[in-house]
Amino acid sequence: VTSPTPLASEAEAALLGTAMLGAPNLVDLLDAVEPDDFYQPWLGEVWTAIGLVHRSGNQPDLISVRDALDRAGVRYDPVRLVDLVQAATFVLNAEVYAEQVITAAGMRRLQDAGARVVQLATTPGDLTTRREQARQVIDDATASSGRTRARTLVDILPAVIERADRGQSDVLSTGYQDLDRLVRGLGPGRLVVVGARPGV
Repeated sequence: VTSPTPLASEAEAALLGTAMLGAPNLVDLLDAVEPDDFYQPWLGEVWTAIGLVHRSGNQPDLISVRDALDRAGVRYDPVRLVDLVQAATFVLNAEVYAEQVITAAGMRRLQDAGARVVQLATTPGDLTTRREQARQVIDDATASSGRTRARTLVDILPAVIERADRGQSDVLSTGYQDLDRLVRGLGPGRLVVVGARPGV
């Protein structure tokens, strides 16, 4: 009995669609998801095009991504590209979609690795050699699961300086000056709990 191939087709389409509709933290998403994480190769090409547009300093959208695909000589159906945008329901779910895509891709790699290990185990040869080959197959299959989202200061600093020059900040005001002074505003990636006993 052949196991079903782990797929995240809806999440793949939604991830691409949200990326073309202004998904937040697109840099992190591009670092986390690889083009070959997509089951259909042409979707990986679209992801590559989105990355090219973003890294050129532009917001990926239908037009800019189409231009990038055309310049790369990728053959695709423009109607299906529109379908990807329509598949995006909520841009703030982009990280959830990305996690589903990565998980499905990792499962497929494990399935492939399992099949190769079975093949090694059923092929005559030296046991020690076969064990080492099997270990290498598993290592290769699980290597992508340890991707880091860390970026160097050289990558981050120019964007931070540019935002500061424009007077922009990722920090939100609470509306209370004293509280802002204490917690330095509400920033991304932080959990701020403010509380007191009744009557205080």
